[in-house]
Amino acid sequence: MRRIGVLVAVSALAAGGLVALTPLASHASSQTFNTDGSFVVPAGVTSVHVVVAGGGGGRGRDATTDAVNSLGGFGGVATADITVTPGATLSMLVGGKGGDCLTLGTGETGGTNGGAAGGGVGGGGGGRSEVSNGATQLVVAGGGGGAGGEEGPL
Repeated sequence: MRRIGVLVAVSALAAGGLVALTPLASHASSQTFNTDGSFVVPAGVTSVHVVVAGGGGGRGRDATTDAVNSLGGFGGVATADITVTPGATLSMLVGGKGGDCLTLGTGETGGTNGGAAGGGVGGGGGGRSEVSNGATQLVVAGGGGGAGGEEGPL
């Protein structure tokens, strides 16, 4: 039995996501994704260790100072050891960071893969990250909540 590691991660404050397939112990192969992608399980591999992190939430805006000042929540993190079949294709969805509220009264867009839009002066929510096999979700980590803002006169 051969086992490799799979990492699906998103930095809470980074502009984009990251999916890195990293080997465990002495196995020499690795693969990194900066966007959604897929991974074909190599011959002889029957187990993968997966770490999945959702996208971080966007920052909120303070209408009094007209500045972006509150931080969104970190995305969730999930880990699992998954039994796989050599030759199977695993799909990687990488959750995007929620948008920062840059204009008063607009809110911001949610991160890719399901992040919700922020309202008013709030940042957008981060998107989920997941590893799936066909229609079966194997490991999912939710995105972080977008930060609230402060509405008020300038």
